[in-house]
Amino acid sequence: MNKFVVLEEYASEKGSLPTRLHFVREIGEGQGWRKNRLNLPDRCYIGNTTMDPELALIQANITSIRATSLVLDPFCGTGGLLVPAADFGASVIGTEINYSIGFAQGKSSRHDKKLLTNESVEGNFIQYGTRDKFLSLILADASLHDLWAARPIFDAIVADPPYGVREKSRKIGPKERKEHWTLPKTAPEEHPKHYPEKQTYNLDSVFSDLLDLAAKSLVVGGRISFWFPVLLEKYSDNILPIHPCLRLMTNCEQRLTIRTSRRLLTYEKDREPFEDERASTRMLQFEEKSFREVALQVKK
Repeated sequence: MNKFVVLEEYASEKGSLPTRLHFVREIGEGQGWRKNRLNLPDRCYIGNTTMDPELALIQANITSIRATSLVLDPFCGTGGLLVPAADFGASVIGTEINYSIGFAQGKSSRHDKKLLTNESVEGNFIQYGTRDKFLSLILADASLHDLWAARPIFDAIVADPPYGVREKSRKIGPKERKEHWTLPKTAPEEHPKHYPEKQTYNLDSVFSDLLDLAAKSLVVGGRISFWFPVLLEKYSDNILPIHPCLRLMTNCEQRLTIRTSRRLLTYEKDREPFEDERASTRMLQFEEKSFREVALQVKK
């Protein structure tokens, strides 16, 4: 059904009478009120890298998140990408490798403030009335995909992996054996004993792993979107991660400095992957310099 309205145009905010009248048909309705409602200064729990609400809402929209969606954020942090998804009506799950961030321990990111007892990822959803949409936050390594069912279960995956500037990219690996250890060594044919520790997670591998996760865990027609850091001098389509069963849908740039930017990449799953299909990158971007070194102009 068509809806018609009269639009009044004023020369200034203080004008008492309109200068022009327009008789128009409504073709759509904006949702700018959402970014004001989700603004960070008023949010219960935020961190140093919590995504700007407007960008997070754009990402949720571009990933086709809707009320029936099941959404995963493998690098959940304080839930900055999941809060807008839940606001759209989706059910959300997050994983986070950093215990302090995931479970709101330690210092607050707000200047001269202490963490309050109600500050938590769950607290954010309680604040916005979407607690029933928040299924869980799991302390887990995003690179370990066997955490999830072997069959596709997610309608959407959203992510903003750490680039090594404010937060380091980390994954779990075996701790290197030290000479002073008193525990006996195991023979090569035996199951090796090891103790886990956090290790550096190469940025190029982060995004290949994300596409492999999407290929495995997204339903056909589902989408994954993530922020991809770029060294401007290296940028070409060859540095973008690719996967045989994922199609690149959007590539939107946000400039950060004169040397760096980040791109919101969105892929859609066209089909189920064959057993030997993996994500790849035609040209590695961070072999010579890390994103941190270029962004902060760090000299080795």
